[in-house]
Amino acid sequence: MADETDSPATEGIAQAAFAEVEARQARRRWLVASVGLPVAVAVGVSLWVWKPWQSADLPESACWSTVTRADLEPAAGDDGKAVVDEKGDPAGGKQVPWCGVHWDTWHGRTLLSIGVERPDRAAFDAARLGGPAQAGQGDHPPRSLALGQGITGWIHPDASVDLLYQCDYPGHAEDHFRRVRVVGTTDSGSGVDSLRASHVGIAWRTAQKAIAGEHCQRLGLVDAPPAVPAR
Repeated sequence: MADETDSPATEGIAQAAFAEVEARQARRRWLVASVGLPVAVAVGVSLWVWKPWQSADLPESACWSTVTRADLEPAAGDDGKAVVDEKGDPAGGKQVPWCGVHWDTWHGRTLLSIGVERPDRAAFDAARLGGPAQAGQGDHPPRSLALGQGITGWIHPDASVDLLYQCDYPGHAEDHFRRVRVVGTTDSGSGVDSLRASHVGIAWRTAQKAIAGEHCQRLGLVDAPPAVPAR
């Protein structure tokens, strides 16, 4: 008598069962792939945009509280740790005020530099007249800033800002000249136009602190940072 397990009907049933199992596994693999691939793509895109291996560590406030994180962001780029070097005080003192923000790396790039210089009359006049002297040079000459009575300001094509004034002290006959200078650089992916508004605001806040701290007379600094002129 023949073994029923070897019959064609039994073999057909077994083959059908194996085929069904294989079909289920194929459907399962397709389902996993159809769900997992978009998730993987989304994660990959998010990582590319966010780049968790890169981060810009910036101070919330710097340089005598005249600089904010928002001021530094256009200059910073994606990756780096900022270090602040601050000397002197715009409000007065023997040391000439200066502040720099740079990356904490060997020869790290300088993001921002602020100085409250104390030039003599010749240097002061040269800086104050520098804007008009350059007005006919190139397509983007320096533009004047409306800063108020007794204060001259320029924003240059590289987004650097010069702000100049004479500080008359109460009871002192000698002349005291001041030049607020703001200079910055951007990462390779940003243009200097992104720095213009922040540099003007920084220069205004620094001058405000210096004029009030030194009790300068006969000056009328505007109450808010002036509008940034078009290039």
